[in-house]
Amino acid sequence: MMPVLASLHYFDLAPDELHKADISGGTHDVLLPDASADPVLLGARGRPGVTFVEYLRAAVAHGGFPGWEPNGLPLPEPLRALAFTPDF
Repeated sequence: MMPVLASLHYFDLAPDELHKADISGGTHDVLLPDASADPVLLGARGRPGVTFVEYLRAAVAHGGFPGWEPNGLPLPEPLRALAFTPDF
């Protein structure tokens, strides 16, 4: 009997930055099945190979706006009040 191979599926986790700005965009996805506890997040602009937890850390460290990380600009004052270094 031949083993059955699982098919791979893209699971949409969230809209991407463009879609959130009401511009035709895409999604942040993970490829399933994935045995990893921290799968690679696909579609994260400017972050090839970033994992889901790394992306969450960037979001927390930038006041909920992970898009500030790759541009290297300082956070605006309102975001500085929300940003902190995550302990996960």
